[in-house]
Amino acid sequence: MTSLLDVRAVRVLLWALIRVATAPVVLVLVVVRALRPFIVLILLLVTLFPGTFGDQDAEISWLEGLVCVVVLALMLLPLRRVLASLAGWHLRLAGRLLGPGPGELALARAQEQLRIDQELHDSIGHMLSMIVVQAGAGAHVFDHDPAFARQALATIEQRGRAALGELDRIISGIQGHAPPPGGDDPAALTALIDGARQAGMAVTASIEATGLPPAIGRGVHRIVQEALTNAAKHAPGRPVTVEVGTGSGAVTVRVANAFDAPAFPGHGHGLASIRDRVSLLGGTVAIGPAGGRFTVRAVLPLES
Repeated sequence: MTSLLDVRAVRVLLWALIRVATAPVVLVLVVVRALRPFIVLILLLVTLFPGTFGDQDAEISWLEGLVCVVVLALMLLPLRRVLASLAGWHLRLAGRLLGPGPGELALARAQEQLRIDQELHDSIGHMLSMIVVQAGAGAHVFDHDPAFARQALATIEQRGRAALGELDRIISGIQGHAPPPGGDDPAALTALIDGARQAGMAVTASIEATGLPPAIGRGVHRIVQEALTNAAKHAPGRPVTVEVGTGSGAVTVRVANAFDAPAFPGHGHGLASIRDRVSLLGGTVAIGPAGGRFTVRAVLPLES
């Protein structure tokens, strides 16, 4: 990152030097173009009336003077095109020197790829985890509780359709046509928890946070989503508690569930994405066993 900043500083300095060097030329051309009618008029007066602006030692014939005036006027006509060409050259040069360089473009592409990967993992991964949980529950009771199995299949269908819709939304977001989910809408978080319950998870929720800034709201949504996905993968069938509240200029998110220590490593892409997201929002996060429960606790400041 430091090398990129150094290269950019050199490019900005080079641009400033070029501007300083070309500014007088451009200024002269602009002034000449603005005064072009007066220059032609003065030359015409000097040619037609030699004594108008003082004595002249050399005598110039009327025809020669008129030819000189016409030639000079024709030479001044392309000034507009010259100035337009200079302006275009300045814009192209500014794009090269002040715009992103190859290193910055590569870094931006890598960051965008990371964002897309995280978005796919957080949203599609969560829905697929819910489908796996529901499929396992349906298969387990298929023989002695066919009604529940049918309900599980219906939920799997709904989750699958939702996953396809989420995939379409992500693709639209990449193309710049759709905003990410969550935001400051508490209904999105409620729908997320309801979806986990429909997938067979025993979720107890307490949501006491409204009017969150969009970025914070999306962060809360993703943290809860990933924590529920983690619980579904590593502690299926165990009750989960979700708490979201505000106080002291921050919003606190806590998701906890019972777990079997050997079966719950507490590592992986999902938990790493929570840490990355919280860090990006300037918050703090603690993930791990606490009081016999595996807990994800994040605190996000409401003001940066």
